[in-house]
Amino acid sequence: MSSNTSNHQVFSPHTTSNDNSSDYQWYRGQLHVHTNVHDKSDVVQWYKEHGYDFAAITDLNYATPVSDLKSVYDEPEQFIILQGMETSTYHEGNIHDVMGYGGTPEKVHFDSVVPAIDDTELTGTADQGSANSRSVTVPSEPAKQTYKLQAQRLSEAGCLTAIAHPNLTWAAGAEEILSVDPDILSHFEMITTEPGMNDRGGGDHPSTTEIWDQVLSTGRTLYAIAADDSHHFDRFGPQTRPVEGEMRTYAPSLPGRTSVFVRARELTTEQILNAVSRGDFYCVKHDLTLPIKFEEITVTDNVFEIQLPTASKDIGWTSGIHNPTQYRTTFIGKKGSPADEIRDDPAEVLKRDNSTHPSYSFTGSELYVRARIEGSDGATAWTQPVFFRDNKTD
Repeated sequence: MSSNTSNHQVFSPHTTSNDNSSDYQWYRGQLHVHTNVHDKSDVVQWYKEHGYDFAAITDLNYATPVSDLKSVYDEPEQFIILQGMETSTYHEGNIHDVMGYGGTPEKVHFDSVVPAIDDTELTGTADQGSANSRSVTVPSEPAKQTYKLQAQRLSEAGCLTAIAHPNLTWAAGAEEILSVDPDILSHFEMITTEPGMNDRGGGDHPSTTEIWDQVLSTGRTLYAIAADDSHHFDRFGPQTRPVEGEMRTYAPSLPGRTSVFVRARELTTEQILNAVSRGDFYCVKHDLTLPIKFEEITVTDNVFEIQLPTASKDIGWTSGIHNPTQYRTTFIGKKGSPADEIRDDPAEVLKRDNSTHPSYSFTGSELYVRARIEGSDGATAWTQPVFFRDNKTD
């Protein structure tokens, strides 16, 4: 697989058409994994055994050490573990979370203090250590201030930052994302498969993809991540447990439902995070089916092309059946200048293509173009936006 860009477009801003695509590989990973319920080794082993090349450990308000795990599970060009953390706070009924990847999140310090998270309330099970050992605390302040502080502190610790599940408790919209300095925040979770994340929106609340287009239409670069936010690795059905004296039923948050495919020179922490930082990745929501793996992505001065897989997938209980996946690709974007304010429905469908080699020819009037690829077996993939530098404001 390959990915090429020209100087006129911004798909991966730091990659140019002079790069030799053969120097790059695609690596499949997961950027939101929790170890608060299961043994850390079991969590890591699950992703390693199920086709992932890397996984980031992102426990809540605590930078879980990964050095011992890396010494056991890291293998050159096979699998690596990334250090991470999810900072979290609760304010007036809203949960405001920011992801931090890489760096030294154990050094993160916040100005305000809130009670430490009690894992027994969240999971019904004791954590591997005391909840009081969670040394990082976050402020209980309005959304804009909270997101700014969390992103700033994580960035100061050398972490790549991303707003997590913005529609959980309807906590963050385009306004909150735009309020954070673009130099420290250019990523957000557009798909989070933990139950209750409200990605599709509802009522008068936009979906996460609508939020994405609202931000992109202002000329702001924002890259979208799909995440498992996995907590449970052995619970495949609803569970009932006591919460505040009442029995409540909840659905588990399972692994293996999303992937990010990152284009990098080699499987190292530095190369993977550099590629994610510059937007050189695409994301897939596949629930428990197989992900869509692009054969090729090409962006030139004239065209945006994707080569999709044509091979039949093994459906598990028989063989010799010709059952190839069919695709519907939608190119979405905005034409004209950046919007000077947030609009409800700023993007439009630019083209639909049902082939295995979908393409979009640029007219030169686009601010950005992105692609959504829907597979007939239920998986959906999203590319990052292609921006025209001539039409951008930043």
